[in-house]
Amino acid sequence: LFTARVNAGDPTAGINYELTAITAAIIGGTNLFGGRASILGTMIGALIMGVLQNGLTLLAVQSYYQQMAIGAVLILAVFIDQYQVRKESRV
Repeated sequence: LFTARVNAGDPTAGINYELTAITAAIIGGTNLFGGRASILGTMIGALIMGVLQNGLTLLAVQSYYQQMAIGAVLILAVFIDQYQVRKESRV
């Protein structure tokens, strides 16, 4: 899809999209340590990540800082997920 969008092929065109894809899946409710995920949740996570990246681009944030922001969102999502897992195991 990316190649069709920019109307050109480049072997390095998709670099750094894996972090965004993993973060979108985790925001959508996918557990890193196994379990079930929902397609709807993953789509919502992708939407959130798209809005975040577009917003940072519109604010003229440098790409290095955008990657840092995505990493921070990923870490926050993992912490929230682990908090919920521990909370459920106590009950």
